[in-house]
Amino acid sequence: METDNENNLEQKGVIGKDNMIEISSKIWLVGLTGSGKSSTGNTILHGERFSLRSNKISVKSDLVFGEPVTVIDGSGIGDSAEDLQVDMKTLVENVEKVFNKTLNGEFAALVLVLKFCDRFLKQHRDCVKTIKAIFGDHVFKKCGVIVLTYGEIFDKEDNIGTFIEWCLRQGGDFRNLLIECEYRCVLFNNKAPYKKQKKTMVAQLMKCIDNVKSYGEEDFLQAEVGREKLKQEGDIGAWDQDGLKQEGLIRSSDNKDTHQIILIEGSTEQHHQPCLTLNERIVIFFFIILIKLLVFLIVFYTY
Repeated sequence: METDNENNLEQKGVIGKDNMIEISSKIWLVGLTGSGKSSTGNTILHGERFSLRSNKISVKSDLVFGEPVTVIDGSGIGDSAEDLQVDMKTLVENVEKVFNKTLNGEFAALVLVLKFCDRFLKQHRDCVKTIKAIFGDHVFKKCGVIVLTYGEIFDKEDNIGTFIEWCLRQGGDFRNLLIECEYRCVLFNNKAPYKKQKKTMVAQLMKCIDNVKSYGEEDFLQAEVGREKLKQEGDIGAWDQDGLKQEGLIRSSDNKDTHQIILIEGSTEQHHQPCLTLNERIVIFFFIILIKLLVFLIVFYTY
């Protein structure tokens, strides 16, 4: 199967000498470990192409809607130094190698994968800072797209409105990130049982990518200072102690924005820290009340 795919890609001129990716829509997935990058990559390439437990940067290519697409699973890019399987210097060097040699110095979009229902805390802000240190401060504005995984949780929520309405209600640092990406945001359900549903999500993602400018060698060169600093100093969390407030919930706020909106409704994947739906919270609330009532009655009749 893998050989057949490679043959098809070679015929279309995607894979050239030394396995360098040439003509292709290249999508680089970044984000914290556990956010669903590998699963998202598998959904895009409609198959189990990426290992869910890999801690290495992986590059896979396939035909998506008849067109060549390359997905880079940027494992570790965005993690703190203490969470990395390798040191920060090695990670940055691996990024440079993949960008310059494998991708031929360009990619179409940088996709930040976040879990729906996670709070946007310091670790997420540091993740964004690390990504900007590697690729440059302008990377999200120029070619950034946000994918929110675990969208089945969104689908189960009551009185939440549409995905577009939900995004417009966000606040704090997450809202700032949405604005920076010009609201290029897609909801993914990597566990969707039907291929048609997954194809719809991928089509929505590709539509967002069509609205960004590609990232090239000049952009990467401008970010060299940040990469060198990461190599020398490691964890970006130690660079700046300002702004450590845990603000910008990924599930709150009433702020709205009038920027161009390229919000895409799909569906999302479940994580090891799932959020409770409103109905589940109500059931738990009444269960606690019932337990307290039973304890009161037992104590009352005992005395």
